[in-house]
Amino acid sequence: MMRTTKRFAVILAWISISSLSSAQSAGTSPSLKLTFTTYDAPGALVTAIGDINSSGEMVGYYAFQSVGAATGFTLKSGQLTSFSYESSSTFGNGLNDAGVVAGYALVGNAYVGFTYDGSKFTIISPPGKTVTWIYGVSESGVVVGGTGVGIPNEAFESISGQFRDTTPPPGGFIEASGAGINKYGEVAGFTTGAGTLGFMYSQGRFRILEVPGDNTVTEAWDINDNHIVVGFYQASCASGCKYHGFALRNGKYLTIDYPGAVNTFILGVDNAGELVGAYDYNSADHATHGFYTSPLTLADFERPGCCRVDPNWK
Repeated sequence: MMRTTKRFAVILAWISISSLSSAQSAGTSPSLKLTFTTYDAPGALVTAIGDINSSGEMVGYYAFQSVGAATGFTLKSGQLTSFSYESSSTFGNGLNDAGVVAGYALVGNAYVGFTYDGSKFTIISPPGKTVTWIYGVSESGVVVGGTGVGIPNEAFESISGQFRDTTPPPGGFIEASGAGINKYGEVAGFTTGAGTLGFMYSQGRFRILEVPGDNTVTEAWDINDNHIVVGFYQASCASGCKYHGFALRNGKYLTIDYPGAVNTFILGVDNAGELVGAYDYNSADHATHGFYTSPLTLADFERPGCCRVDPNWK
């Protein structure tokens, strides 16, 4: 399922694309005045854009089959540059303003996390773990992700090679991961146990995130320096089981859907409010497209009737 958007090959059945070789304008969301632009990697069936930095450079991954090996990429001024770790299936997920990529690769039977500066890969894997997925990297080089033995059931951050567990209480999850981090050290992430919920973490304190309403999944994937958290949620199957993107600030959730798409997944946000992610039409070929948007503003959270409000937010 697309619930595991940035993670490993099984997700490619959700994050797929048509084989367009250039970006194309895709219209505007009337309520938010956002302009959406599609980007499809040349010849690929799968494209997802995972993050965007302050200079507009983007990172993501693509694949040529709905289930198959992935290749990481950066996209700068319309120029796509591919990368892979040891010719393995490679996922580019996070990107900071220095151009450092955060991601992971499948090497043999193990997933290894890495940072990549455009010429050199640095492997990041906590001792004794067989699975490490890295999703985000801050301007100071702090990385966040998930790790474990067999499954990534512990969220963590790594600061100068020192690993800190950031798994929300009570623990014991099937899956847990940090996914994005801002300059204040605030982390956005998600856990899966009895249900799937997002979380925020800062200085040892946790806040659980759940989009209000009849929804079954909430995942937080990034947070910018304006404290805007982005991610996606799944509506209950009584409401069609569709995935919707969201942006959250101060307890107010905006729903953001790519126009005409069946499912929308927001995976990253920069400090200007530009969003990136993936969407699909639930087509027979599992095609899913990468996209980016014009900036979301703080004023968008103040419009009358704009948002779903968390009644427990303090």
